[in-house]
Amino acid sequence: MFFDNDGDGFTEDVDCDDSDPAINPLALDIPEDGIDQNCDGVDAAFVDGDGDGFIEDDCDDTNINIYPGAPEIENDGIDQDCDGEDLVVFLDNDGDGFTEDVDCDDNNTSINPTAIDIPFDGIDQNCDGEDATIIDGDGDGSFDVFDCDDTDPTVYPGAPEIENDGIDQDCDGEDLVVFFDNDGDGFAEDEDCDDTDATIYPGAPEIPNDGVDQNCDGVDDVTIPDSDGDGFTVDDDCDDTNINIYPGAPEIENDGIDQDCDGVDSVSPIDSDGDGFDVDSDCDDFDASVYPGAPEIPDDGVDQNCDGIDDVTIIDGDFDGFTEDEDCNDADPSINPDASEIPNDGIDQDCDGSDLVLPIDLDGDGFVVGPDCDDSNPNVNPAASEIPNDGIDQDCDGSDLIIPDNDGDGFTADVDCDDTDSTVYPGATEIPNDGIDQNCNGVDLLVGVDADGDGFDVDSDCDDTNPTIYPGAPEVFNDGIDQDCDGSDSLASTCGANEVVDCNGNCAPANWVGDNFCDNGSYTYQGNQIDLNCPTYNFDDGDCGTADADGDGYTADDDCDDNDPTVYPGAEEIPADGIDQDCDGIDPLCAANETLDCNGTCAPTLWLGDGYCDDGTNSLYQGSQIDFSCALNSFDQGDCSVSIDADGDGFDSTEDCNDSDATIYPGAPEVPNDAIDQDCDGSDSRG
Repeated sequence: MFFDNDGDGFTEDVDCDDSDPAINPLALDIPEDGIDQNCDGVDAAFVDGDGDGFIEDDCDDTNINIYPGAPEIENDGIDQDCDGEDLVVFLDNDGDGFTEDVDCDDNNTSINPTAIDIPFDGIDQNCDGEDATIIDGDGDGSFDVFDCDDTDPTVYPGAPEIENDGIDQDCDGEDLVVFFDNDGDGFAEDEDCDDTDATIYPGAPEIPNDGVDQNCDGVDDVTIPDSDGDGFTVDDDCDDTNINIYPGAPEIENDGIDQDCDGVDSVSPIDSDGDGFDVDSDCDDFDASVYPGAPEIPDDGVDQNCDGIDDVTIIDGDFDGFTEDEDCNDADPSINPDASEIPNDGIDQDCDGSDLVLPIDLDGDGFVVGPDCDDSNPNVNPAASEIPNDGIDQDCDGSDLIIPDNDGDGFTADVDCDDTDSTVYPGATEIPNDGIDQNCNGVDLLVGVDADGDGFDVDSDCDDTNPTIYPGAPEVFNDGIDQDCDGSDSLASTCGANEVVDCNGNCAPANWVGDNFCDNGSYTYQGNQIDLNCPTYNFDDGDCGTADADGDGYTADDDCDDNDPTVYPGAEEIPADGIDQDCDGIDPLCAANETLDCNGTCAPTLWLGDGYCDDGTNSLYQGSQIDFSCALNSFDQGDCSVSIDADGDGFDSTEDCNDSDATIYPGAPEVPNDAIDQDCDGSDSRG
């Protein structure tokens, strides 16, 4: 009789170790632990299931493309190289230089962390989490979008600059720095290498060998000696203490001394080991078994045949199918002669000796060097729009677009609405009621004209060609015409016998008035939200329980100030008076038909993009010159050429004679006799 001594369900005749319940014919055999758990006569071994050369470290042993060090495919959700995560690469979809992880709208090139945020447009252009607003924090009269320190009232554009105090008072991008000539030698401290010594300055007489650099060239002049008198000074003589050693001296072979200063001793070829090869050709002239062409012993660490390497057994270290003698990086399986080359990454994946270099688009405008005639400027490429008469070939067709000014009024034919009449151009003085559009805004200026004879002139009549349309005229319901000039057509026509017209012109049941339900737009009749909460129906005959304290037709639940009859929803807004007349939550800085220009001045909105560049030179409005020629106003919505201040000195490339140097601009301090025109007046000052 056989017993089951370990109680694992198998008796001693079939259990190969009946003293251990973990060992029996149905047990799981643990690989390579030296124990036969399942009694099949052998210990289990690890298996490479997908044949990729990795076993226990392979994070997916069913896929030959997944193993430690495998090439990773970005953004596919698979961990090919077993490092615990997929390779995620963020893209720059709109080409504005910011990837989708930091760009809050990566489909719009005008929205990125460095963009200028346009105030009050409801769009967060600079990705700071909110739309910009315009305030004057320090009360100096300059808004925060223009004021470089809106906490200091002494700092604002155009403020008096205090020199050398480290503060940019006038917001031109730098402090005013003035250099002094402390030692009175005619050279200021920025160019004098010792401005405390009047004998030291650029071009001063140099005293040799005194350890002082008098002429500011960076070194002291020294007299070079010839100590051994062989005709060669110490800077040429490799041993200036021995008269027999100098450049070109007779060389004594094999004495260990370099007589002719060529860097080596002259030696006669010697065959020290007698193998028939002298020291010049024998890579080890002390071993007779080592010489060019000698039999090579592999893997002994010795180069017997002098070919530069020991013969070794060739291996494939990265298991990519190419051995180390042909694989240019045998530690990386993504690099081998059959690998695909990744352009412009500085790595030679296919072992052809160099990285694949493809044409590069330096300015990110979608056109590479060659077709792009200026690949440092994204506004210049074969698909760009040409700006006439600016001397720049934006569309790379070989020339600038020239548009003539036929009437000589300073405006070319593309912006002048009548280029045959010199009195007609954008911004010209308008002559009222003459039928001519002198200022090219699309209409003649009409003053005090009542064209339809209804008693209201063109300034107040919303249609001065129709005598049935004027402020207060009887309104015809649902005809699509605003007869009374209140901004909209009435919504309803004659209602039924048991109906009334509600506060919005919709038909409503007459018995809803005063039925103990407040009809304030929360109940629907015939598809319309019914509103009886207005003075016409005594605020639903008291059901809504509201009152109109100031008698302006709006109750306290809608009127943001029910004690002031000039304040109610839709009231005419008075800009910048600190009062919200129309109850929209803000007091605007400008009137409804106005916007802020580059200097924070209110200007007509219709001047933006009207075909005329309002750059502050000939655009007078309410006593101020209007300037839209900046990024805040999109350069007058394209009417003005885009100008850039590359060096941040407050002058753009159209007026700065060197826009890569912030010390050079119109009116900059001039340094005499330095061959540089700092103040852009056309010449250097001769002092």
